[in-house]
Amino acid sequence: MIGGCGRSSYAVTARPRLCFAPAAHVWRGVALGVAVVAALAIASTHLTFSNTNDEPSHIAAGVEWLSGHYEYDPVHPPLGRIAAGLGPWLHGERAIGAASASDEGARILGRGPHYRTTLALARLGELPFFLLLCGVVWTWGRRLTDERGGAIAVLLTASNPNVLAHAALATTDIALAATVAAALYAFQSWLDEPRWMRALALGIALGLAFTADYSAIAMLSLAFPAMYSIRRRPRGASLWGNYPRRRKLIAFGIPFLAAAITGWAVYGFSTGRLVDALPVVVPAPAWFHGFASYASDASVTPPAYLFGERSVGGWWYYYPVALLVKTPLPLLLLGILGAAAALRDVVRHVHVEEGAPLVAALAIVVAVALGGDDGGVRTVLPIFGLLAVLGAIAAVELWDRGAATAPARRLVRVVVSATFAAAMIVPMRAHPDHLAYFNPIAGDEPEQIIVDSNLDWGQDLYRLGTAMKAMRIDSVAVAYYGSAGLDAAGVRNARLLAAAERPTGWIAASQTMLAGVGGDGAYEWLTELRPVGRVGASLVLYYVPPRHRR
Repeated sequence: MIGGCGRSSYAVTARPRLCFAPAAHVWRGVALGVAVVAALAIASTHLTFSNTNDEPSHIAAGVEWLSGHYEYDPVHPPLGRIAAGLGPWLHGERAIGAASASDEGARILGRGPHYRTTLALARLGELPFFLLLCGVVWTWGRRLTDERGGAIAVLLTASNPNVLAHAALATTDIALAATVAAALYAFQSWLDEPRWMRALALGIALGLAFTADYSAIAMLSLAFPAMYSIRRRPRGASLWGNYPRRRKLIAFGIPFLAAAITGWAVYGFSTGRLVDALPVVVPAPAWFHGFASYASDASVTPPAYLFGERSVGGWWYYYPVALLVKTPLPLLLLGILGAAAALRDVVRHVHVEEGAPLVAALAIVVAVALGGDDGGVRTVLPIFGLLAVLGAIAAVELWDRGAATAPARRLVRVVVSATFAAAMIVPMRAHPDHLAYFNPIAGDEPEQIIVDSNLDWGQDLYRLGTAMKAMRIDSVAVAYYGSAGLDAAGVRNARLLAAAERPTGWIAASQTMLAGVGGDGAYEWLTELRPVGRVGASLVLYYVPPRHRR
């Protein structure tokens, strides 16, 4: 039972939950308070950073959808883009059909105060997905432990700078994280007992996930069988063996139907031909066309970067390394302990439901790694919610049964409490540079490990303009890894540094350009110079006297 006391109806898989103790409302208040404070922290960064690389295109596509059609960049479904376009659209922006999504996005954003306001409004639309993610981990944490576990799962999610960073951007990443997490939890509940409300919730979650990003298909296609195998193992029987055939058909049919209707709704209940040559009309043809483009996309991606090396093919261990250096240490520690506890219980055939978030997280890493795009932790963002649930399992177990003797138990509880305190300190210290957060494992030069959207996604042009005024810099050449217009973002008397140039004067260079990922290595010569300082986390400032002209 999800909402009451006692055990789940599939008793062998569920840990006994506490009944509603007197402190239950307190823990719920903690969870809500943490989510609200985190949402405010996210919103406070909207005016701090210029647009990141992908935001203008997503905003343009969202405004286009709200204007009545959807043709820009079909390899991205529209759910997160609709959220990004809603604020600008309500502010009066409309699509005019520019040649590309990036051009349309630049036109919609405009320049100066209009640019800042429009970009902030676009980013505000993604906040509901963050709140959805908090709701999912709270529900899942309560299901596997008790009220404490729900609050702890929210704390570990909302204190994660990676989640805060991408919840603050007008992209599709937080939408993917929230809807995939919702689909995974709904699937677990549906496996437990296929009541029609659970089947309906699963279908809606699937429809939202598949219209958030096509990568959700690969993630869930691997995660669902893994979660089913964990559930089935203690029984060795088929799914819902005692259920009548008719009820099984309904249990399978409702999710498919609900997913189809939900996805169709996201595409505005549009219809059209799947293939122009055939007179067959299908709902949401743009989804199928986009998926075909996504599956057959052979476009050249920028080289991946890891430990100072560039590679077009990437590395199989890229994501384990990225997660190791980007995950906050309190979450990493509790997540590992929770994974160990879940694995132990799966092997013992007790509380095997705890293994679901573990195998789902592993499946997501495998799915993304097989995709071959080493694009940063944002592509595996759904993992962080699963780690938070595992961390909640570990924290509750350590608190209740961490040691046999009273003195040892007190010591364990002190350590657990210190871990929670550290978890809350992490985002405070990182704020507002959540995107560029690295844990202490990365050392003092994380740019030697990974760059791109992990560190530098073109977000610091506002700060560059402010630094130029403070330092009385008349002009600057910028080796910029991003899509924002320098003047539009308020950087006056600035120009882009051409690849073949060796200028004198002030130069600002993006970390990704210095790493050779952007610009095809043309700006690596700057690393031979002594930096004057940094602008935010992503830009390095140099001054080249005239005598150093080459």
